[in-house]
Amino acid sequence: MTTRRDSAGVTHNSMKVVYDPAQLPMNADARLITYPNPAYGSVRINWEGVSEDPARLQLIDESGRLVIDRAVRSGAKGEESIEVTKLPAGNYTVRLTVGQQLLQSPLIVVH
Repeated sequence: MTTRRDSAGVTHNSMKVVYDPAQLPMNADARLITYPNPAYGSVRINWEGVSEDPARLQLIDESGRLVIDRAVRSGAKGEESIEVTKLPAGNYTVRLTVGQQLLQSPLIVVH
């Protein structure tokens, strides 16, 4: 924090805030598991060790395009299933965001 006083004697405080996802609190026991991988019909996504905060499950393709984005039940453990038969074959990233926690796992879709 920086403090300065102007010519009228008024004190001004300022602070620079830098957002760095690497500095976010993370439970070392948090895990995101996708199976089967490679997937050809549907994929099960399990997570554990995360907070009770609101959660979002996302699937991102190789080009960075968001393919699936849905709210999911949060909790210490959870599971979702995603149908992948209509997705093009390729590499994807499964992303689970729970409050300030971010978990990612690679996923390969084959046909």
